[in-house]
Amino acid sequence: MNNYVTTPDFFTSVSSGNTHTSMHDHASYELYYLQEGRRDYFIEDKLFPVTAGDFVLIPPGKLHRTGGEYGKRILVGFTDAFLERFYTKDTCALLVSCFDSWKRTPSAAQQKRCIEYLQELQECADEMRSGLLLGALLLELLSCKSEEIQEDFPSAIVAYLNKNYATISSIDEIAAAFFISKFHLCRVFKNAMKITVIDYLNQIRIKNACQMLTFSDKSISRIAESCGFHSTSYFSFLFKKMTGRSPTKYAADTRPAPK
Repeated sequence: MNNYVTTPDFFTSVSSGNTHTSMHDHASYELYYLQEGRRDYFIEDKLFPVTAGDFVLIPPGKLHRTGGEYGKRILVGFTDAFLERFYTKDTCALLVSCFDSWKRTPSAAQQKRCIEYLQELQECADEMRSGLLLGALLLELLSCKSEEIQEDFPSAIVAYLNKNYATISSIDEIAAAFFISKFHLCRVFKNAMKITVIDYLNQIRIKNACQMLTFSDKSISRIAESCGFHSTSYFSFLFKKMTGRSPTKYAADTRPAPK
């Protein structure tokens, strides 16, 4: 039984299995350590393999998912607010800079120290000690080898969708950009991403619409158009289906109160 500290802005968990997660993002930092097996990881517009001993570091707001073969992993999640309870802002900025590289592979000696920190975090019931252990782990990861993730064909498609989501009008247009048939495009994308091109495109559009609803004062029709929707009613329908709230309700709930 786990007895570690868990707060609204910090958690750690252990799980195993041959599972696939759907595309999602978090407001927190997420640190993923693969103990056993092999997994395929996707973050933003990069798809890459992860093997036992690798760390994956996912910054806040980055769409990601994992799938592939059986694996056992340790997950640690935390927010800036959690770190700032124990460190200065400059130190916090240094610690989270390890997330500039999404995949890090420690040496044998570094891995031993990282595992010790992770094990202590799983057994620690004191919030302050958890914060100090987390800081030590992040500092260790900062010194670990970072891996440059090479772009493959599915990643190139994702990058194109991320860049052009507001103007893409059809799958044919995407296929033409890569000089392939739309049937080949859809097959390659679905096999790699476990999601259709249209579903992914809609996720990107709605994710950006959420940002605009929160941080801009544009009308819903303007936001819909800016995110690639030609019908405001369809945008509103899809937005509620994917977020559980109408665009109007989402804006009311998330926009900062006027000063």
